[in-house]
Amino acid sequence: MRSVFLWGLSKWHWIGVVAWTVTAASGSAMDLVELIAKVEHSVVRIDTVQEGSTGTGSGVIMDDRGIVLTNFHVVDGSKQLTVTLRSNKLLKGLGYLAIDPSHDLAILKVSALDKGSAMPLAAELPKIGERVAAFGNPRGFSFTTSEGIVSAIRTGKEIIQSIGSNEYRHDPDATWIQTTAPISPGNSGGPLVTMKGELVGLNTWNYTDGQNLNFAISLVDIKRLLAGTSLDAAPHGFVELPPPRAPTAPRYRPGRPGEFKFELPTGRVFSYAIFDVHAQGINQAAGVERKDQVLIRHANGGLYAAASQKGGQLHGITLGQYENQQPMVFATYAAGRRHGNMMTWSESGQAMLFAQYNQGKRHGFACWHEDGALRLLLQYKNDTPEWVQLMEGDKPLEGYKTRELAEENSRARDALTKLDNFEAEIKKSEQAFRKQVKEFEIARRRAIAAKLAPEKRRMASARGAAAAEAEDEFVRALWRRALGR
Repeated sequence: MRSVFLWGLSKWHWIGVVAWTVTAASGSAMDLVELIAKVEHSVVRIDTVQEGSTGTGSGVIMDDRGIVLTNFHVVDGSKQLTVTLRSNKLLKGLGYLAIDPSHDLAILKVSALDKGSAMPLAAELPKIGERVAAFGNPRGFSFTTSEGIVSAIRTGKEIIQSIGSNEYRHDPDATWIQTTAPISPGNSGGPLVTMKGELVGLNTWNYTDGQNLNFAISLVDIKRLLAGTSLDAAPHGFVELPPPRAPTAPRYRPGRPGEFKFELPTGRVFSYAIFDVHAQGINQAAGVERKDQVLIRHANGGLYAAASQKGGQLHGITLGQYENQQPMVFATYAAGRRHGNMMTWSESGQAMLFAQYNQGKRHGFACWHEDGALRLLLQYKNDTPEWVQLMEGDKPLEGYKTRELAEENSRARDALTKLDNFEAEIKKSEQAFRKQVKEFEIARRRAIAAKLAPEKRRMASARGAAAAEAEDEFVRALWRRALGR
């Protein structure tokens, strides 16, 4: 559920090679106040401009020659960017020297910086239990510091075993520092620092299904990228970065022939064509840029869905796709509720759940697939099953009038349980969609209010002046009458 990188996740983009010397900071551990005073001048705010949107992230100065290190997803798809120093000095991004999407790293070039502004690299990874501080710009709150400890040092492979490959979309061999130092969107790319003022990682993502599960791409991968990058090379323009792309509407691919039909004992005839026509009818409109479309990003910054909204609620088409460009979900909503068709696929492109909804309730057909083969065919009315048909591909097995009767069959019960579990996962994704759609609408309204504020103040001032003039004229008229003029 991350963005599709045109470079490919296993590719590195190198610009020459130069030896990189690690200079460890001297001295003993400091308290947090001392640490902030020592390193905050090395932290930067990064503001990006993309197609139709802006973004905010963080970075860290690595060399006085204008070298800034950040996460790749902070600059992914950017057309231009600016870097703000702690002194509020604003610098224009000149381009990038190297990117490594698979480890979420990017090296940027800005104009020359003051001497002594670079942050030193640590000589080794921090120890588990060691205190660390995270610096950055969470939710746009510039130059924020949070503190925690190192919970663990993990590889990507370990993380995949815990949360699955759909949640984790980086290189399995990446080395991550798991920390309790709180981070939020906007912290991405900011430094994770030891109490000696040494850089050990970049704050990259957090796992929201738990508490204090925050991850920084580590010193190991940072050193590897720095070691292969020439800091004096001419930077590449940001236009050469792969643009973030909203998912495109999936075409019909249920894994069964489109002409397959089956008549249920209720008299209703099921056919995949009810989904086929709807999906293909939307396909042409998917690439049209719409102002009411919200780009949804995963916690680690990757783009994985585009949702239509109205008034801060899901309304219209929501599309999602996997990193390999296979469709993940196609769904339509009305006033925040599922309304119409929903279709989901596995990462390999096999059908999973196809279902019809009416005002948030299952109404019509629902078909559940395993390994691309139809296992359950259900007919619903206002969220209540009117028929449950156990299937083996296109071969009908037993059928039941109610779910309770179906659950007496072990195969049907197993399929229904898998369907319930999958529905629960879909609802988790929807919660993320709903949250970001609401945040988008709030931000949009604030932007409109800010734009209209000067005019509103002018009009209010004009009304106040007119009222004062009318009051003065009334008083003058009273005086004229009193004096007989």
